[in-house]
Amino acid sequence: MTKIQLGAVAAVIVAAVGTVWYVTKSQPAPKVEEAQGIIGLKQQKAAAGTICVRPVAVYAEKKVELAGSEAALVNQLRSVGLDAKLESEAGGDCAATVYTDISELGGRGEKTAAVAFRLLLKGEEVPVLSAEVKGKSGAAAKAMPKNSFLPAKGVSPDDAAKYQEALNQAFLAQAEKVRDAYGKHAK
Repeated sequence: MTKIQLGAVAAVIVAAVGTVWYVTKSQPAPKVEEAQGIIGLKQQKAAAGTICVRPVAVYAEKKVELAGSEAALVNQLRSVGLDAKLESEAGGDCAATVYTDISELGGRGEKTAAVAFRLLLKGEEVPVLSAEVKGKSGAAAKAMPKNSFLPAKGVSPDDAAKYQEALNQAFLAQAEKVRDAYGKHAK
């Protein structure tokens, strides 16, 4: 190759690189919704309706008998203005579903509870919200429902009441997050 031919090839390469750089820098970045739509994750708006509560899974060491924890969560969802039912009572008429896991129950004097949860809109596979909240006993909960959580073997009734209070605080924090996320996605 002659020097002239090498110069021409180098000029073509420089022009191609410059064009690619200009095009990538001059195009605005796609909106998150557009990018998610490209890969099939764009989420639809939910029809306003009932939020169903699935049975609560317990991964924490059991400090109290948790029968009624789903009803406590339904009560807290209702206390923040949402139409909520147990999934078994809704008959499949759910605009969204809440999946809840009690991941931690602990503490010495004051008790704490950690709750992980996901909110899925009807017909979706990707949650619109996936988070963890914590509650602790000793804080005043608004509209705190009265549950019948019984102490587990070896746990005093006073401690069981504190665990219940911590769970209710966590369920209230969960209900507020669900309300906020669902409000963004409801029609």
